[in-house]
Amino acid sequence: MSKAVIYVLLILFSFVSACSKHNEPVSEVPKNPAQYLVSQAPHTAETQAQEKSHGKIDMKSQKDNGDKDSGKHKVEILVPDDVKNTWESVKLLITDKKTAKKETPEIKLNTDYKINGTDIVIKVGQFLPDFRMDTITITSMSNEPNNPAVNVTITEGGKEIFTGWLYSKFPDVHPFEHNKYAVTLVEGIRKK
Repeated sequence: MSKAVIYVLLILFSFVSACSKHNEPVSEVPKNPAQYLVSQAPHTAETQAQEKSHGKIDMKSQKDNGDKDSGKHKVEILVPDDVKNTWESVKLLITDKKTAKKETPEIKLNTDYKINGTDIVIKVGQFLPDFRMDTITITSMSNEPNNPAVNVTITEGGKEIFTGWLYSKFPDVHPFEHNKYAVTLVEGIRKK
């Protein structure tokens, strides 16, 4: 089975799961998991802008800002204790698109990594070995690397240029887009 078929099945599973939990139809099947989260939030100027940006979600803007009447879904990232106790870092593949030079640094979770000779900084957040999400939760369904994903924020010159998830098995799902560098997840690294 191709990766594209597996990805479509994953999306359909999320779609069916969400509909059965809430007993309400969803108007369309989203093209990627990030669009599913946006499509379930009330349509405000902010969510419409996010939908226009190809489904890329700024996870910070999806969190509850304390206003109980905001009407926004709170997207919560739940990292199970066994996952926290097993995984300590990730290996990323950083490719210079112009020179084809590649590096694969191992970066500890919740730390920053600066790409040598640039002002690009990758802040590595949570790692989920078996990434799953529904309308309000992002979590890992198991501690096995069935669908590895890492949450990253990338800045250039101090300005945030990307916030999202990198998937090792689906690197083309809302990837980091930059004119000179590509950044993808290779794998999670277990504690020794």
